Amino acid sequence: MQYFAVQTVYSADREALLATRDRHREYLRAKTEDGNVLAAGPWNDDSGSLVIYAAADESELAILLADDPYTEAGVAQERTIRQWRPVLGSWTTS
Repeated sequence: MQYFAVQTVYSADREALLATRDRHREYLRAKTEDGNVLAAGPWNDDSGSLVIYAAADESELAILLADDPYTEAGVAQERTIRQWRPVLGSWTTS
């Protein structure tokens, strides 16, 4: 399993953001149950978010991001993806 920190910048379209938020959170909740999302949440100013994903590889991550309602609705304006190597935390083997 590989881990990815995905920082998303939201579009300025607040209507689309609010209209899609519940579906987006339901999607992430389901992916948390599947083990693909370890942590998720918006920045305090609601300009974007950070999600920690667990995926087999970058191809699986791309599918997870493509299926996110925020992607489909154009809310995810920009994403920065960094592969991450956790050394401490409840999901690590250390």
